[in-house]
Amino acid sequence: MFEMRAASVGPLRAYKMSIQLRMNKNLTRLQNELRKTRKVINSSKPSKNQEINELQLTIESIQTMTKKLLDASDELSKLETAENEKNTYEFKFEQKNDREKIKEEEDFIDVEYNEEEEELSVLKSNSSNPIEFDLNFD
Repeated sequence: MFEMRAASVGPLRAYKMSIQLRMNKNLTRLQNELRKTRKVINSSKPSKNQEINELQLTIESIQTMTKKLLDASDELSKLETAENEKNTYEFKFEQKNDREKIKEEEDFIDVEYNEEEEELSVLKSNSSNPIEFDLNFD
């Protein structure tokens, strides 16, 4: 099921989703382990100091793993932000190129229009002079 979802999104987002899925599974497992450890610590007798110390080390390792997972999540968020900024920049760059193309087309149209106007003005100026015909048939 995950592969179907991953196929419809970008590679970075799919990678992030897979890591988040693993992080959530690990966090759930760690939380369950932590609950069990605390129950054992709370129910243990003072004579079981060795077990208590081992369980406390387990708690510390769980907390360390949790911190690493959260750091990895932060890094993924930074990567996603960077990708979004890159996409935004590329979109703006494409818009700029589109605006430049439109400007070039408008300039071309203006030049063509001005040339046609000049041709018409030459024709108009020539038409204002009277045309003389020689009607002598001698």
